[in-house]
Formats: sequence, structure tokens, C-alpha cells
Amino acid sequence: MKQVSYAIQTEADIASCMEKARKEQDAMPRCSSVLVQVFVRDDAAGLLDALRRAVRASFPQARFVGAYVAIGIADAGVPLVAKQVPNREGAAKILAAFQFFETSHVTLYCGEDSDIVPQRIGEGFIEAIRKEKNVRAAQILLTDFELDFLRFSEVVSKAAPDLVIFGGWTGCTDPRMYFGGGRLIAEDEEIERGGVAILYSGEELAVTAEHSFGWRPLGHTVTITKIDGPCCVVEIDAKPAVQFFIRYLGVDAGWNDLMDILSFPLCVERSGATLARFIRGIRPDGAVLLGGDIHVGDAVRLSYGDPHAIVRDAMEAHVKIHAFQPEAVQVVSCLGRQSYLQEGMLQELALLKQIAPSNGFYSYSEILYLEGDLMTTNMTLVTVGMREGAPKEPLCPLPPVQQPVFHNQTSVIAHLVHFIGTITEEWEEAHTSLLHFAERDDLTGLMNRRMAERELVRVLPEAIQAGRPLTLLMLDLDNFKHINDTYGHAMGDRALKGLAEVLKRCTRTATDMPSRWGGDEFIVILGGADEGRALSIADRIRAEVKALDILPDGSHFTASCGIATACDSDTSETLFRRVDQALYKAKRIKGKGSVASA
Repeated sequence: MKQVSYAIQTEADIASCMEKARKEQDAMPRCSSVLVQVFVRDDAAGLLDALRRAVRASFPQARFVGAYVAIGIADAGVPLVAKQVPNREGAAKILAAFQFFETSHVTLYCGEDSDIVPQRIGEGFIEAIRKEKNVRAAQILLTDFELDFLRFSEVVSKAAPDLVIFGGWTGCTDPRMYFGGGRLIAEDEEIERGGVAILYSGEELAVTAEHSFGWRPLGHTVTITKIDGPCCVVEIDAKPAVQFFIRYLGVDAGWNDLMDILSFPLCVERSGATLARFIRGIRPDGAVLLGGDIHVGDAVRLSYGDPHAIVRDAMEAHVKIHAFQPEAVQVVSCLGRQSYLQEGMLQELALLKQIAPSNGFYSYSEILYLEGDLMTTNMTLVTVGMREGAPKEPLCPLPPVQQPVFHNQTSVIAHLVHFIGTITEEWEEAHTSLLHFAERDDLTGLMNRRMAERELVRVLPEAIQAGRPLTLLMLDLDNFKHINDTYGHAMGDRALKGLAEVLKRCTRTATDMPSRWGGDEFIVILGGADEGRALSIADRIRAEVKALDILPDGSHFTASCGIATACDSDTSETLFRRVDQALYKAKRIKGKGSVASA
């Protein structure tokens, strides 16, 4: 396959573009399909009509698709800049990328509805994929945030998990963050609201995708506790969402300039990836509108852009793309990245010049398809490599990756971000250390009583609701006072640590939680264990404790154990009380070194 891009400012450029594109096609041994992808400035509708007519005359079988966008990308540059974006002198009005395929095919699917019915668009998209053979990739263009992406993605996620799906939103209805763009172009039609999918098919077609981010978490984790629709947060940590942003970003309820805090998105983990949600509006009632879906219970953090990390992560992604040896590259980057990096934005695209011809656009929100999950994100760069057949040439080494260089305001921001990052790392280390001291027993390293109580309060209702067994063990060392009095407290500490190590060996890391209750008493929460399994574990613990070689005279000590399996009526308090009674029964009735059940 071959990809060539042309920047068009006048009708004379169209004639030149057509002549060059015909020569490119003529130089190919065969051509099975032609895709003309156009990215258009808002004020270039007339010029677009002229280009469409010229393409129809020169390439009658070509598929003609694209969008009105704020910024277009071609060969690692941004020759198309909308009139709303500063410094647009000399900018092209249209970017036209011609993709010529030797053996593959391109088909289009368009979904348009005045009411934006997401399931209908998604179902049509899936049906289009099923009709085509050997679909390798799908590029999705959407008009704006009014489309309920969750309902759309629920349907589209039924596609094959190895399919590469990418794309983004071309427009935004909020005038405070509108740079331009929005309408989609599909053959002779323009779509005001809806979506377009470009399906790439072929036995020899190979496609890969990489994404990069570069934003770093800032501050502590908070929880989404109430929403009003998929992209609207009402409460964070059970408080009005706007209060969170007032406190940490200095905005107020009447704040109106979205661009001021666009670079401080919320971050959430999904399918192994960090997804960003920039703030795109604050309602009069204090609810906050985000650039992507959010769920009740999501753990989120504010984040800040690190210019060096943004460019470095992009370069690392492009090194992987280079190893794939693509013949063409498509790019979707976020307008938030452009707004943040300013003149440094071309550095994140620089390596593409050494890899393959590229085209793409800056979006309002990007699409990722990871592990069979179709997701939207912000502040992300998505790079897609395509080729037909095996790599045709040996892999040429890339030049050494250079450290990004920033000037003016971006340089100041980069130094400030480095300072913030260092302070944040130091704070997190101190916070982790404090948490360890607050939740762990100094002597044994096990959970302390406070942590064990908190964990039981958490897991007991979950186990009862799910119908899973849960059992408590309570143990103590027999004659522990005798050990301290005879051998000294240091030897008593060694005995306690020895028991703790036995508990670690005899329990499962994923489901069981051993803890030091206090003195010589220990509690173990056994998740998923009924009384029979708990008895088996207790017997193993007793045997290993008895075999410990710790006391200097070669003598040994024992441990007693009580067992209580949770029932539906139990609370943490009643379960603790029952296991304590079981331990008393083991020591006083059955004799030291015994096990007893409640």
C-alpha cells in the first residue's frame, strides 16, 4: 500500500494534487482500492466540493470520507489549522490523504440519526463488519459528545477482540472549548450528528496500534459517589463535585474558562490503561461534565501534564510502530495536548517522519479498543500503523531519540512540573510509610488489629451476600509468659515472629489475611474457606509451630486455635466474639495445643 498527503489552499492546488496522485497510482503494480481521507477547515466547504468533483473524475471508484476538524496532521506536521486556532497564517484549508491498496479493500458505514440513537449506529457498525471478510481495522469518526458513547460501545465491543479500532470526536457543542470542526463527510453527504466507520479489509493487511499519555497523577485518590448520566459527576467522596475542583484547582462555581483547567484531567484505570477525563463544563447546580464516561465507585485522581513525559511516551510508542515497519501511519491526538504543548506539539510527532507517511487530526476525545473493551479517553495520542504483506525491507535503525527541548512558557512549565513531580513522589513515599505504620504490626509485619477489624467489616457482608464461606482463626502461643520469663523478651519476640512466618506460609495471599491481634494473639481471615478447610489449615499451623527451632535449649512451644465460620446473621462483632469463645474452649477445655470450633 501507499499513502500520500496533499495540503490544499486553492483550486489550483487541487489540479496539482490530482496529477501527483495519479502518478502515484500508476507507479503501483496493481490497485485494488483507493481511499481519499480529507480533513477540512470550517470555511472551506466550497473548496471541498471542488476537490470531491476532481476525485470523482480521476478516481471514480475511490471512497471519499473525512471530517471538518480543528487541526489536521500530515507527515508529522500540522499544515491545517482552523480559523479559531491562533497562528493560522499560511495554513491549508484541506488536507487530502490518498491511500492506495494493492490487495485490500475499504468500505464505509455511516450512522446518522436526528435523535442520536447509539444502539442503532452500533448495531449497524457490527453488521457492516460481519458482512465484510478479513476486517483488520475500523476507524470511527464521531461528531460530538452528544452521542451516548457507553450505549454505542456496549454494542461495538462485541467485535473481534483482535480488531484494531481507533478514531475520535471531530467536534464539540460547547462554545467555550470549540476550536472548529464537527461535521463528517461520507462520499457526497455531510453528517451533522452521528458517526462514520471506515473498515479496512484484506488477507494481507496487517495493522497495529499504540497509544501514549504522559500525564502524571497528582494528590490522593478520591471516589465517584454520584453521577447524572455517563459523563456527569454530581458527587466526589459524597460531596458536591464542584467543591473538589474549587479546593484543588482554584475554580469557582461560576467559572467559565474551560481551557484554564483542561490540562488537569481526572484519571481512571480501565482494562490496564490509564484513561483521562478532562473537565468540559460545570453546571449551575455544581455538577461537573467530563470528556468521557465515569462510573459510581470509580477511584480517580487529578493529573498534570509533564511535557517531557508526554513527548518521551509518544516517542516510545513510535519506536514500537517503527518495528512493525508500516507503509502508512494514521494519527489521532487530543486538542488538549496541542493546547498544553503549544509550539512543542510537533516534537511528539517528530519520529514519524523517519517511519512512514502519516495523516490524521486532533480530536476532542479519542477512541481506544483494548482487551475487547471500546473506550473513550482524553489527552491521548493514538498511532496506527498499516502495511500489506510482510515487511518489504530490512528494518532501518531510527536516529537516536533526542531529549525534548521546550522554549518560553512551555519550558517554564516543564521545570515546574518536574518540581511538582518530585514533591509528589516524596509525599507519596511519606504517605505510604505512614500507612504502613498505621496498618501494620511493627514486630511481625502482619496487619494490626485496626486493619484486621476494618478488613473484616469490608469482606464479611460481601461474602454473605455472595454466598461464599468465610472463617476466622484466632490463635495464641501457649505459655508465652513462661517463654518471656525464662528466655527473655527478645526470645519471646522471636517466637512471635516465628508464628507470624508460619501464618504467612500456611495462608493464601489472594484471599487470606493474617494479623496480630495483640500480645501473643493472632487473627486470620480465611476467605472462601468453610469449617472443614479451616480445620485443615489450623492443624497445619499447629504442626509447623510445634516444629519451630527457636528456643535456645532445644525445647518447643505450641499454639492453640479457635475457629468460627460466618453465618448469615453474623456481624464482625458477633464473629469476633464467637472465635474468641472457640479459642477459650480450645485452651481451657480441650487443652493447650488444641483446635476448637465455635
